[in-house]
Amino acid sequence: MSIDEPAPKKSNTLWYILGAVGLVGIFGCCCVPGGVGGYWWYSNKVTNEEREKKVETEAGLAVTANDLSIAYQENIGAADAKFKDKVLIVTGNVMNAPTADAVTLKPGVPPNKIAIGAVHCTFSDKNKSQLTAMKLNDQVKIKGYCTGMGFLSTGTLVQCKKVD
Repeated sequence: MSIDEPAPKKSNTLWYILGAVGLVGIFGCCCVPGGVGGYWWYSNKVTNEEREKKVETEAGLAVTANDLSIAYQENIGAADAKFKDKVLIVTGNVMNAPTADAVTLKPGVPPNKIAIGAVHCTFSDKNKSQLTAMKLNDQVKIKGYCTGMGFLSTGTLVQCKKVD
């Protein structure tokens, strides 16, 4: 090889193979039944019916939105032990105008902290019509199944319905 000849071109085949393996792995874990995402989708699809049945049949633990949100902000593990996977009856004030399927309740703020999120309540299909009567700052009592702390919530309830 003389100085004037260009260096041989390097092959990108290895990068193509690694990329393909990575995409197959991500797809397999997230999308296909039997993968992690597929299992999550399947288990949530099945348990939504069970959650709705629990909301309809169980009495529920009474708590304020203030106390629920402070519990999750101070100690997620302790709050999960007390509230997660249980039917709750949450009393609080409407923080934002309700959406088509959910409403948020004003959170409590622990001393020397700022509020992060709010109590997020997603209504079941058969109870979504109850959201139209809710207005900003109304005090409401909502019964739902607690799934723990959400991404931007200090308490998440699903399969909710308004109770008197």
